Amino acid sequence: MISDKRDTANVDPLPLKQDHKRMRLVWDIDGHYGKYDGDRPTRLQGISEAVFPARYEVCSVCEGKGRYVNPDIDRNGLNPDEYDYNFMEQYMGGVYDITCKRCGGDRVTLEICDQAINSESELDLYQLYKDELKYAWESIEESAHIQRQESGGY
Repeated sequence: MISDKRDTANVDPLPLKQDHKRMRLVWDIDGHYGKYDGDRPTRLQGISEAVFPARYEVCSVCEGKGRYVNPDIDRNGLNPDEYDYNFMEQYMGGVYDITCKRCGGDRVTLEICDQAINSESELDLYQLYKDELKYAWESIEESAHIQRQESGGY
């Protein structure tokens, strides 16, 4: 399992097009499955995109700060006994902070508003998107696990 959310802040395995003016997110089904209907689930045949209502939510990575400590500095935790006073003062003062890679410093992200999904067909598309997203994350985690094993990172 990927342990630090900062490491995957800029990873989007199933990207959605953001439409800030209309407050919606668009899943490019043709881009994900290809335009040939034989490559996609039956219920998606003939559908090129799915549009989901959206709302702004506090960024889940930086928790609304727009910044966080570079994970290369404290990914595995810090032992205060190993660092001098100057380092700790700089660390606590934000010297090692970087702009959040998830929200780009905006402190909020556009997320699907599942409460605003009204019809059964929209709900079905949303569930399929969530299933595909879960599968994509599992594939990423499995690849990272294999890479760590091969590099002796355990």
